[in-house]
Amino acid sequence: MEVSSTFADPGEVMALLRASTVFRDVPEEDLAALAAGFVAREFPAGEVAVREGERGHEIFLITAGSFDVFASEASGRHRLDTLGAGAIFGEIAALTGGRRYATVQAAVDSIALVNEEKNFHEVLRASRTLSEAILRSLDRYA
Repeated sequence: MEVSSTFADPGEVMALLRASTVFRDVPEEDLAALAAGFVAREFPAGEVAVREGERGHEIFLITAGSFDVFASEASGRHRLDTLGAGAIFGEIAALTGGRRYATVQAAVDSIALVNEEKNFHEVLRASRTLSEAILRSLDRYA
């Protein structure tokens, strides 16, 4: 099934970003620049948003539904977490340009805002506060 996309309303994206604990201290002008790069995408249940081992270039902000996070181990595929509205994923690979550490799959019909690497990196370079906020968010993986 094909994933559908529409440009996200920057005002709505700003409100969602502001509500996220990751972005709450980021200045308005930096959030506005980041918000301008988001596209809303629908993910039908079962659709994979990111696949473990693939190079990552986008960050995702879930607005509706939920996504399961899976990792492969010698004994098989294991669900690590389920993420709901307001959660962010994909930021590690987007920051580093590296490979995804997990597969993230829509558990139910879901919508996520997606920000492509170019916009994300441009805003990160211009905003020390945003860069620090993203780095702080990585503490949850420690």
